Amino acid sequence: MRTYTHTFFSKKSGLEVRLGSIEKNDTKKGKIFLRAFPIEAGLKEKQISVMLTPEEAFSFSLFARKVLKEKKSQKVIVHKVQNGSGEYTTGVSLDYWERNGRYGYGITVQRYSQGVNVNTPVSLTETGFHFLVEILKRWSINGCFEEK
Repeated sequence: MRTYTHTFFSKKSGLEVRLGSIEKNDTKKGKIFLRAFPIEAGLKEKQISVMLTPEEAFSFSLFARKVLKEKKSQKVIVHKVQNGSGEYTTGVSLDYWERNGRYGYGITVQRYSQGVNVNTPVSLTETGFHFLVEILKRWSINGCFEEK
């Protein structure tokens, strides 16, 4: 089995991007996973994972290109999920920031559940942001293939 994964790191957090299994009977086949996490030990409850379909990952890459071109932040994905413990909403935003003559890009993953807001931002260089765009674009297409 082949695994595709890459992790981006900033000072206080990281973003892991992973292509799910491409095996025939796996229910996570072709899904792209984003996992935002703080680097500081003991903050596992602030780790947030989002599972994207290939179409959502491709759409995400198009929004990220728009952020690079227009230099404006975008709210990209909002998932609402109902489970046994209640409803929670996960949002992913692509950010462009500018301060004191410096600029950068980032991804913010937020989860709202029963009045609790967990926010995990990850700062990226322009090159890192471009790389993320390419990963999402390619893996969204790779996620549609099956090994026989």
